[in-house]
Amino acid sequence: MNETETVSAAPAAVSPSIPEETMRDAVSAVLAVRLPGGESHVPDFTVSGPQSTQLESVGVDSLLIAEVIVELEERLETLLELRSGTRLETFADLHSALTPASPS
Repeated sequence: MNETETVSAAPAAVSPSIPEETMRDAVSAVLAVRLPGGESHVPDFTVSGPQSTQLESVGVDSLLIAEVIVELEERLETLLELRSGTRLETFADLHSALTPASPS
């Protein structure tokens, strides 16, 4: 498997409440690796569509998924829920599984 493996599958539905650009920015912030000299590097990835990047191929585990969710909540200024029972294999899967939390 290469560093930026993608998967071809039926396109996942995009979360209507989370703009794709916001999702991309949040993922970039979490995946940014600090390099010597203060520069940062973000691996190539795609957050939507049939060529969405596999989470595993860029080292995203459950801890980083939680960090992406927190980053999105801060950017959107709202709490998000992750639909249970949803298998998360790609960034598109994560994007479509997130919805604003219901007020309690």
